[in-house]
Amino acid sequence: MVTSPDIVVVLDEGLLHAVPVTAGLKRDGLLLVNSERSPDDLGVPAVHRLATVDATSIALAHGLGTRSVPIVNTAILGGLSRASGVVGLEALRKAIAQFVPAKREENVAAAEAAYRAVRIAMAVVA
Repeated sequence: MVTSPDIVVVLDEGLLHAVPVTAGLKRDGLLLVNSERSPDDLGVPAVHRLATVDATSIALAHGLGTRSVPIVNTAILGGLSRASGVVGLEALRKAIAQFVPAKREENVAAAEAAYRAVRIAMAVVA
């Protein structure tokens, strides 16, 4: 069980006010949320780094999943790549090409689009 994460990724914005997603997040941690809203509009408690990316819309625009079941995995990874800097976009492209079994080009395009679309805000930790 992870009790003090460096990064928290929230795939469903609805969880922000239903679950204490930032509990234990390290002081210099990152919260990345799949949301069409800007970080400032989320209304979450202050965290050091907060980012949003509309991974759902990006996935759907690239034919990944359906409106009722969008497949946001590679889009959220693109956003995570940019917001965290933990892995570069080129490494992500290579990993998708090697390990994603279907729609490789669409998945790479979704990751790249999310990388460009991520919105990052700096917040002061209380």
